[in-house]
Amino acid sequence: ISVERRPIGENHELLSREIGIVTRYHAPIKRIGWNNFSEADKEPLYELLKMKFNLDLSEPHVKGCLELLFSSSYKTFHHRCYTHYLKSGGGDSARNSPYEPLRDRPGYWTWLCDHFETEEFQKKSVIGKANRMKLAYVHKKGTKPFVALQHELSCDQISLYKECYCSDKGWASRDARQNYETMLQMQHENEQEGAIQLTEQQICEKVLGKAYGYIRGRGHGPKPNRRASSTSANTYQQMEEELASTEQTVAVQQNQLAV
Repeated sequence: ISVERRPIGENHELLSREIGIVTRYHAPIKRIGWNNFSEADKEPLYELLKMKFNLDLSEPHVKGCLELLFSSSYKTFHHRCYTHYLKSGGGDSARNSPYEPLRDRPGYWTWLCDHFETEEFQKKSVIGKANRMKLAYVHKKGTKPFVALQHELSCDQISLYKECYCSDKGWASRDARQNYETMLQMQHENEQEGAIQLTEQQICEKVLGKAYGYIRGRGHGPKPNRRASSTSANTYQQMEEELASTEQTVAVQQNQLAV
């Protein structure tokens, strides 16, 4: 498990898959989301995982990784239940046709159907659909975490971006290709003598932007510290101003020598 709290290595897919199984068949369903789970709710789920995986929950990054994976898995499961609810016609028709993993837990399915019909859920569903419509493009690596892929490929962040948004069939979109070419250009300029040095993460952040503290297009990869990002931006601007001032001074001195 990486410091970014994402599973990596040869067994990362097995861990994610097992968490999905545990969620579907063992997790309490009468919760709005993972944040509504108590530690008493979570403990039996963790114990089921520890029967198959060597997990040290005293390590913050391990516990944090499981929290992220379970949260995502629980959200995905609820979404699949809702999709089944809609395909079954909603209302009583859906209530009489439970989603397969919940056939042996009819009380949970009834609770979910009631939940799907609440005004609060309907509002969130409309907002969620609108937000998904705004996505310019999506990556081509399915459910595999970017961090796990980078661990496998041992590549830099800009190369990883291409790996995730470009396949044999081409780029995910023109915007994705343009972003990649812009980052390559910035990386090339970064290598020129006298250029202001930017890290790969700063280049990605500058081109892709940030959303809720994450660099866009990088999944749960680098999560830049807000204070550090602000300091970095100020330092970058300051360096630009100093470089411009130095260039101006050199130009004046050259003119004086020419005279």
